[in-house]
Amino acid sequence: MADRILIVDDEPVIRDIVQRSLSRVGFEVIQAADGHEALEIVDRQEPSLVVLDILMRDMDGMAVLQQLRRTHLVPVIMLTARSDLNDRIAAIQAGADDYITKPFSPRELEDRIRSVLHVDRGAPETTPAGLPGLVLESANHVARVGSGAVQLTEMEFQLLALLARNPGRLFTRSEILHRVWGYRVRYQTDGRVVDAHVARLREKIEANPGRPELILDVRGSGFMCAAPVAGSSADGSRDRALP
Repeated sequence: MADRILIVDDEPVIRDIVQRSLSRVGFEVIQAADGHEALEIVDRQEPSLVVLDILMRDMDGMAVLQQLRRTHLVPVIMLTARSDLNDRIAAIQAGADDYITKPFSPRELEDRIRSVLHVDRGAPETTPAGLPGLVLESANHVARVGSGAVQLTEMEFQLLALLARNPGRLFTRSEILHRVWGYRVRYQTDGRVVDAHVARLREKIEANPGRPELILDVRGSGFMCAAPVAGSSADGSRDRALP
């Protein structure tokens, strides 16, 4: 079954161009002309991914994203004409999985969509993550630490899985972008996309996000999961409830 992509933009020309280009490469594409219509379509048709323009009249893309994230984990790629990187990172911090700036090529959008949808569907449903007490549930994107459980978005889950299954190993931002997002070298993306996702993960899984114990910075070079502490065990010596 083809992945269903929802295109949300108040410019009909943009929607039609994107629909034609994605349909040619095998996606099923549906359209929404505004944020309210988009929210209704997500509820009714459960798309595989949403491509969402930020600058729309009536209800902008950030407001749509915030409402989506209250009830849905559907991956979202934001479209933006804004040149300010901080605006784009704000979309990531609000729950977007990726962003792409206008003008963009249909091939780049296709690549970004495939990157976000690249999940290994053959992965085990539940696997230990390499750290005592931490279990990742691939089927529903849940992380369990001891007796606590937290729901993650697709990219949050993939990022945590990469780090947690390799405790003590440093991953640079460029390597994370390649391994998690699958970015091709020709697409320049700032490493602060990674920083924003790490910040969101820490808010969800760390007892004190300001003093993280699981996801660590390494002198500005990248990130790693803390290596298991001697004497800790999977029976809960480091267990804690998640927020």
